[in-house]
Amino acid sequence: MSKYNILVITDDDDFCRKISDGFEVRSGDARIIKVDSFSEALSNFGDTGRNILVADTGTLLSGCTEGRPVFEHHRGSAKYEVLRLKRYIRCHYAENLSMGTLAGVAHLSANYLGSLFKQEEGVSVSRFIEKVRIDAAAVLLLTSNKKAGDIAKACGFRNTSYFGKCFRDIFGLSPTVFRETYKSTDIKRILGGKGYVGDGN
Repeated sequence: MSKYNILVITDDDDFCRKISDGFEVRSGDARIIKVDSFSEALSNFGDTGRNILVADTGTLLSGCTEGRPVFEHHRGSAKYEVLRLKRYIRCHYAENLSMGTLAGVAHLSANYLGSLFKQEEGVSVSRFIEKVRIDAAAVLLLTSNKKAGDIAKACGFRNTSYFGKCFRDIFGLSPTVFRETYKSTDIKRILGGKGYVGDGN
């Protein structure tokens, strides 16, 4: 039985393999699990009862450019373009990400980009952006003392009420109740005092 599950939020399979190869563990001590979001990681944390480390590579790699190679996929392929766009969103979620802006980044028309993204991911671009922003907000709720409204703005939400609705849709709790429920758990310790997303300090 594994002692640790290391949950890695990433879209890059090769990146996970590099972590596995470079992580010195004794046999059976740890395993790398790729997850899509912090909410998925949180769900796994609750289910396993073992120590879990959560690494938000979308933020850890925020210094990279949107042109960073996506392994295993050829430039110009649908998978490549969608993965590149997802990485860009994870690095720029606090900004105003209009379809026009994203279409310019992808060098595709807005309509084609929206259709391609939905085809590959099963969700709309706007829904994916919301999930990334909510993930970032959840980390800040557990690792800072900022007010929920300030966190909403820091994560790209212009409307606090809409932020609350999106948060409840994903976590099933209001931001305030989420903080009260999880602030004393090991999740906060695992994330670290400063978390994985910049809190403006």
